[in-house]
Amino acid sequence: MVQRLLFFFLLLILTQSCGEDYTSTSNKNLDALPDSLFLELILPEGEKSDESTENKLIKRIDNLLLNNSFSPHKEGILYYEKGRLLANLEKDIEATGSLKKALSLFHSEEDKLYIAKTHRTLGNCYTFLDELDKASEHIMEALSIVRQLGNKEWEAAVLNTMAHLKFQHEDIGMAIKYLEDAIKIQIELKDTTAIAQCYNNLGFVYKNFDSVESVNYFNKSIDLGKKVLLAALFHIEILDTII
Repeated sequence: MVQRLLFFFLLLILTQSCGEDYTSTSNKNLDALPDSLFLELILPEGEKSDESTENKLIKRIDNLLLNNSFSPHKEGILYYEKGRLLANLEKDIEATGSLKKALSLFHSEEDKLYIAKTHRTLGNCYTFLDELDKASEHIMEALSIVRQLGNKEWEAAVLNTMAHLKFQHEDIGMAIKYLEDAIKIQIELKDTTAIAQCYNNLGFVYKNFDSVESVNYFNKSIDLGKKVLLAALFHIEILDTII
């Protein structure tokens, strides 16, 4: 709650200091923001994730790019986010253009995680476009980078993406292996939500040849999902009590 109030206080200062909307060309404050606040300002977490909202966010990003000058790092983030949103909307050809632009802007050490994220999303797009060799190239590059960085959370995410690619290749054995490897990491991280998602993916993979195992994994996913929901509700009740 305190962090949220501090954030809105910062936004108030920014608005008053520039005297105009944040998409204005004279607003130099956006580029100076830490990435987390920059993203919170542009893509607020509270906004619903649906087609209408995501189209609005894409237009917001386009306006920012048109009306502001950013460092290559911040500009790269904007093109990455635009590509990610386009991919969510299944506009994979448009998404690849934005994601390639992002890669052309990322060069420094601080960009490495974003380079990995961009390669992963490109891999997803090429998988859906049935360009599986390109997809594999980008996903393997993403996996290599996150392992160099020692970022376990994103390693698990990329392993999930690779599992999807292998499933599209009809290499069921490797799809299962990548998902199991992802789950091992997620158990280490105690990331219950991600584990539930992985179990769901395993259920979907097994559905093609082993209905018993498929139901088993779907049930595991549902059970963990219930625990996540209960924990979230309990957290909300605690916050209400504190407030």
